[in-house]
Order: sequence, then structure tokens, then C-alpha cells
Amino acid sequence: QTSSDDDPPSQFVPYSAYKDLYDRVAALTSLVNQLRGAIIDSGQNKLAAAVAESCEHLPDLPKIADPLLQDPFGAADSSVPMDTSSQIPQVVPPPITPINTLDIAREAAKLLDKATRVVIERMPDDRDNNAQDERDLEFFQKLASSHHLPAPKKAHRHQCSSKFRPLKLQFDSSLDRDIFLHGFHRIRSSEKSLMDIASKPRARRDLTQPELETLRASRKYVYEQNKIAKESKFIMSDITYKLNSKPRPFV
Repeated sequence: QTSSDDDPPSQFVPYSAYKDLYDRVAALTSLVNQLRGAIIDSGQNKLAAAVAESCEHLPDLPKIADPLLQDPFGAADSSVPMDTSSQIPQVVPPPITPINTLDIAREAAKLLDKATRVVIERMPDDRDNNAQDERDLEFFQKLASSHHLPAPKKAHRHQCSSKFRPLKLQFDSSLDRDIFLHGFHRIRSSEKSLMDIASKPRARRDLTQPELETLRASRKYVYEQNKIAKESKFIMSDITYKLNSKPRPFV
């Protein structure tokens, strides 16, 4: 269909379509404000402070104006009402699915905790020792102190059926966690207290379930490819892998 001089400019839309958009934006504004309030009220101090500082409360939208009943393209004194309907089929917006803002706040708090945790794998574990967490914390606090690294504040074992339950170390901030992780990888092949452990502990950040699945797949691929190449052709990099610029014999 071609346009004619009698057609209104394309930047104008039917009032009903504009009102649908207005109602949708108003609903989304309300949801954002509810989510912000739920996070701030959730009791997670760090998360609440971060959200309160970075996400301002959105003001309510001004009341929608009434539609123009006079044709803006006709004469100024024209009294012919403007048809606010349109020949274009009306698109009915899908209903907004209700969300549980408290659940979202809880999930956000979990992610914030993960961002400040290190997971130590293959660390010797005595399930019958009620003081295992205290021993682990003391070991890594001493390790951190001797290498001028941020020290963990808490330690606990993740309950599972693995021979060595994953050890989770909690830090004050994600920066402290990152510095500790970098330092651990730097000293793991030279620090005697780590080298003396037969199971060869390794460290990583605390991962979400999708990230953990990616990590497992990457480790499997690296192992299989290195075994075929008989050298450390690939090495792990966080949860993925990369080519090793200095491969060594792979046994």
C-alpha cells in the first residue's frame, strides 16, 4: 500500500496504541520499585546498600493526556472530530507475569555471597572431626598471612558425598577474594604446606550451577585432548580453557 498526501505522517500513532505503551511502562516502573524495596528490606546489608546507592526510586509517570479530538492536519478552526481508531489491527500486549520480588532479592543475595567466596577442591577432609572447619580456617589464614594475602573470615565444608568435601572460604569483598585466588595460583607450586598435600588442592571461585557445568565440561575436554597430545596442550582459564604457550609432557 502506497501513502498519499492525505495520509497522516508516520510518526503519529493511534491513541489506543500509545495508551497501551503507557500502561506497560507504568506497570514496569511499579515492578522495578517493588523489587528495589524488597532488596533493600531483605536484611542483606551489602546488597541493600549497593542497590540503594546505584538504583534510584523511579517517580510515578504523569497522568496520561486526553486524546486530541481535533485533526492536527486540518484547519485550525476545524471542528471535525479526529478518528482515534485505526485500520491497523490492534496488538494486544501479553499479560505481565507476576514476580516474587522477595525471591529475586534472595537470589541476588546468594550471588553477592558467591562473589566473595573461594572454593578449595581436594583439600584433605575428616568428616568425623567436628573441628574440621576451624582447622581449615586456621590453615588458610596462616597461608594468607605468610604470603601477604587477604585472609578468609569463615570456612565451611559443603555437604556432599565426595571424598573431599569442597571447602568454601568467605572473604570480606570480591576484591579480597580475587587477590587471594591470584596469590594461591601463584604459590601453589612453591608453597611447601600445599606441595606436601598428596591430593594437590586447587582453588576456584564459587560458581552458579550453569558455570559449574561449563567448568566440568572444560576440564573433561582439556584432560582428553592433553591425553591424546601427550602434552599439556590446553590449560584451564577460570571455567574455560586456552592454548598453553609452554606445554609440558602430560602423564
